[in-house]
Amino acid sequence: MKKKHIRVLREITESVPKELLDQLITTGPIAPTVKTVVEKAIADPDVPEEKKSQLRSILKLGYLDKEVDNVDKGVEAKISKYIDDEIEKAIQLGRLPKEDKELIKKAKKLQKEYEKEKKGS
Repeated sequence: MKKKHIRVLREITESVPKELLDQLITTGPIAPTVKTVVEKAIADPDVPEEKKSQLRSILKLGYLDKEVDNVDKGVEAKISKYIDDEIEKAIQLGRLPKEDKELIKKAKKLQKEYEKEKKGS
């Protein structure tokens, strides 16, 4: 792959709209449903006190309160489509060679690297 093609691919990945990149990663609770079930069980008068004590211990550990990063699959698909469309435009304009499948694979790899860089900053 020529340096000029790499430069074009980098330009394409860097041109992904900021709004999409901002929406790509969301932060949310690790197990919201489990936490809700545990809280309801603790409040349930039919649950034995021994079990409630065990459930309180689970809540006190704080694991269910942790937050994790989640990738929004819909936004990920929009970004992928955007990049695919931009590559197609670049091919039509002669900025990239036609039907270079290896080039497309490398573009996808660059896209993922770029998204990781943006997520880390």
